[in-house]
Amino acid sequence: MVPVPRNNLRDTELNTQAAVRDYRAGRFTCICDTATCHGISYTNLRNRLSGVPPRAEAHTSQQTLTVHEEKAIVNYILRLDNWGFPPCTSYLNSLANHYIRSHGISGTVAGKNWGRRFITRHAILEMRFGIRLDKQREFPNNPAIIRDFFKKVVAHFCTTFMFFLHV
Repeated sequence: MVPVPRNNLRDTELNTQAAVRDYRAGRFTCICDTATCHGISYTNLRNRLSGVPPRAEAHTSQQTLTVHEEKAIVNYILRLDNWGFPPCTSYLNSLANHYIRSHGISGTVAGKNWGRRFITRHAILEMRFGIRLDKQREFPNNPAIIRDFFKKVVAHFCTTFMFFLHV
C-alpha cells in the first residue's frame, strides 16, 4: 500500500466517512465500488464498516494527556503565537510534564519525541510552531557569537565617528 502524505490524511478521513455514509444509505451495493468511487482503499472501508475506529481515535486511551488537556495546550500555544512568542518543543514538553504532575500521575513523563508527535497530531500547530527557533535560540548563549557581534558594533561606530571627525 502506498503511504498517504501527511497533509492528505484529513481528506482521506473525510472521504472514508462519506463512503461509510453512502454504503449504509444503500447508494452502493459493493464495498469495493464504494471505496473506488471515494478514492480510498477497500480494506480501510471494510475495517471502518466492521467497527474499527479511525487511527487518530484508536489510541486516545494510551496517550499521556486527555483530549481536554491537549486542547488546553493547543489554545495556549495559539495564544502565545498571537502574542508573537512561538514556543519551542522543549517548552512544550515541560508544559505537558507540568500537566502530568498537577494531576498526581507518577511514573509518567512526556518522552523526548512527545512534542513533535503532538504537533503532528494537531495540524493547526504545524505552521505556527517555531521548531527552527530552537537552534536560533542557542546563538545568544554562544560567547564567540556575542564577541563577534560586539566587534562588528565597535567597528561600525569607529567608521561612523571617524567620518564625523574628518568632516
